Amino acid sequence: MDSEVLEKTLLPDFFDGQVLFSYDLLRLQQAINTLECLAKMQTTKFNPFYEGQFLNADNLNQMVEPIKGLLKVHDLPTSFRFFPISDGLDLRPEHLNELVDKINQTIKKRLDSEKMRKM
Repeated sequence: MDSEVLEKTLLPDFFDGQVLFSYDLLRLQQAINTLECLAKMQTTKFNPFYEGQFLNADNLNQMVEPIKGLLKVHDLPTSFRFFPISDGLDLRPEHLNELVDKINQTIKKRLDSEKMRKM
């Protein structure tokens, strides 16, 4: 069952010109919380995103430490290229995709581990 949940939790990349909705950012938070639950870690209480909210550095930086914790638990590299970010940065898809990539790496590692256990 965990593998079904994980496969549905994989996140798509963001693309240039994409309009960000609160749903897109809430999916990142939900994926982190799902992984924390599956790893039996304490879940992070995020500040939620709301439609029409101005996106600032704190909104995105709040996800970095929980992602680092997940990467560490799954023996994956914990370094980030773009994060933490600061306000005033011209936010590009690469910034958001770094978060997506780190979350997806963790999901794929868990999926691989589950496949190995079933063998």
